[in-house]
Amino acid sequence: MKKQIKALEILGILAGPAVGYFVGRALSNFLFDTFMKGTEGWVGILLSLLFAGLAPAFVSVLAAGCFQSRRYRPINVGLATFVVAVNLIFVAFRLSRSIPGFVTWSLDVALSMSAALAAIHLWKKADGILAARFPGKAGVREGPLEKVPQPSLFLTILAILSIPVTLVNVLESTFITIGISAALLLFLSELPRLPLILLFGAALAPLAAIWATATAIVAIVRPAKSEQAAVALDEEAQPGLAALVRDVAAKVGTPPPDRIILHAQPTFFVTRSAMKLLDGEASGRILALGMPILKGLSTRELQAVLAHEFAHFAGNDVLYSNVVAPAYRSLGVSFEVLAKTEVSGSTGAVMSYLRLPSLLFLAASHDYFATIDRMLSRGRELRADRVASTLYGKAALVSSLEKASVQGQLFDQLVGASPLEDPASLFAEIEGLLAANPSVKEAALSAIRDQRETALDSHPSLATRAESLPESSGSEPAAPDWDLSSLAGEERRLSILAVRRFNLPLASEVEEEEKEPAAGAGL
Repeated sequence: MKKQIKALEILGILAGPAVGYFVGRALSNFLFDTFMKGTEGWVGILLSLLFAGLAPAFVSVLAAGCFQSRRYRPINVGLATFVVAVNLIFVAFRLSRSIPGFVTWSLDVALSMSAALAAIHLWKKADGILAARFPGKAGVREGPLEKVPQPSLFLTILAILSIPVTLVNVLESTFITIGISAALLLFLSELPRLPLILLFGAALAPLAAIWATATAIVAIVRPAKSEQAAVALDEEAQPGLAALVRDVAAKVGTPPPDRIILHAQPTFFVTRSAMKLLDGEASGRILALGMPILKGLSTRELQAVLAHEFAHFAGNDVLYSNVVAPAYRSLGVSFEVLAKTEVSGSTGAVMSYLRLPSLLFLAASHDYFATIDRMLSRGRELRADRVASTLYGKAALVSSLEKASVQGQLFDQLVGASPLEDPASLFAEIEGLLAANPSVKEAALSAIRDQRETALDSHPSLATRAESLPESSGSEPAAPDWDLSSLAGEERRLSILAVRRFNLPLASEVEEEEKEPAAGAGL
């Protein structure tokens, strides 16, 4: 079996930031010894910031990227940037005892992180050129596999250790804005007249950054419940489906879910997170069944999908996701709040420029963490595929994956394509459109089969998943067919609530609009 990450690749990940740090320190010492002798005043301060922050940070991140392929480069440069950030934190203890020292440190942070971003951007440009010329060199396919794959222990540990890293990066992003704003204020203080627009922008931008960071921290401590376009399933009213779910869970070796929900979108998943539904709330071990997919699955295919999802429970994948989720949450919330904090007019434009480096830094931090997490996710998906295929066969699993992928690609196009005659007919409408347009369905399936995953994909491509599975008919017999029509009531209820949630047009509403006279018309 091919390992998810090789020993030399691990060595490269560790060596890159280490070498980058020592190269940056050596450059900083050289520049200080060569150019800093006898310099005082503003010149001395500027040279100090240049030699202690900007140049070493740029060289450190640039050097770290040399030790890895495109596949792992975001990890290398991300770790190197974090090393730079930690070094700046130690500097803060020496300088932040006074206001001038705090301002100097903030400027250092802004320059250093901006330089690191420049190096990351250069690597992205270089990798983009290499990807265009050598598209196969950065493949991330794991198979074919000889046994159930286990996600890399090294990447798992690195992901868990990166949780506090992301929190530090969120704080660092705040000081980037503070430092750039402080530099602008210092420049403005030397002018004979103060431009009020620049002054207000430089004063408000740090406040927006502080608010974004505070909101991100609150989101970690008190996470908001995710909102799902789904309804809770009454299992007592669906004994056939409930029995099938319990049987598959027992075969996989995990307790059955506490709650089953019917989802309006084409998605199957398991989670332990509390969530808001269209008809209430759900918590505990939750299984989500996407109604658009469910309607097109055979019993055997449904068993294979359920086995795949329950393999995530059995492998503690859900527990891992709950541990690392706060890192994503903090980065995403901080970015969103900072990006959406708007002030009208010219002052808002100044704020936008001042906070741009912070937004780019948060995006780069997200790329770093996402690279690790999604590599692990691909390994977990392949392992869950192997469990499902062993129990219920490769053909059933691949067929269900194809149906789910087609629905996922076409769902947004199908929903709202035409006004609904009945708010309870949403899923029947989708099913009818797919049946009436086989060429669209075939084109989507062909594109999915030819697709290849990238380093930031959380799931392997369909081709990788199919090639990684052994030719097996499955060891477990198919359950007796259960009557999908028993879900008709639940389907109607979910459709009505989903139509309201998605604000989909109804034919009756369109007719009423056509009957109304145009504005200004009349006698």
